[in-house]
Amino acid sequence: MGKGIQLPDILEEERTPLVEILLGIIERQEQRIQLQEEEIQRLKDEVAVAKGEKKRPKFKPSKLDQKAGKEEEPRSAEAEPPGPRKRAKTAQLTLHEDKVIQPEEPIPAGSRFKGYRDFVVQDLLIQPHTIRYRLARWETAEGETLIGRLPISLAGRHFGPTRAIHPQSASPLPGG
Repeated sequence: MGKGIQLPDILEEERTPLVEILLGIIERQEQRIQLQEEEIQRLKDEVAVAKGEKKRPKFKPSKLDQKAGKEEEPRSAEAEPPGPRKRAKTAQLTLHEDKVIQPEEPIPAGSRFKGYRDFVVQDLLIQPHTIRYRLARWETAEGETLIGRLPISLAGRHFGPTRAIHPQSASPLPGG
């Protein structure tokens, strides 16, 4: 049987036609339950994706047991270390400011400068940027008023077009 109901062993002389029928029903029910559990999980994953969440990950079986009996090949001293090559993550950044920091202790006479040890810090700078749109108003000789128009990107809002928009509703985030 499956991982569900664990039935005791039934001796051959006790396996009457009724017992055989009941065992068959139990086996079919276990298969049906297994299929329903898989379908329920698939539907849960669909609902999660529809809500914008991630579906449940599928875990691969461990490969530790496969490697247990095998001996590893010896590595030469010149061989590269295992794993992916690391790249300098800060090499392509644009530096906006350099600060040189000298040691706190006094530098003794006869010391030689050996260069710098770089330590790159990334930060996010958020600054307000307020624009006053001065809509020119004119009155024609006929008494009609002409007024300048705001840029379309503002759509009459008091927050700029670069303000965050919630992706699902395409409307500004709450609080603004």
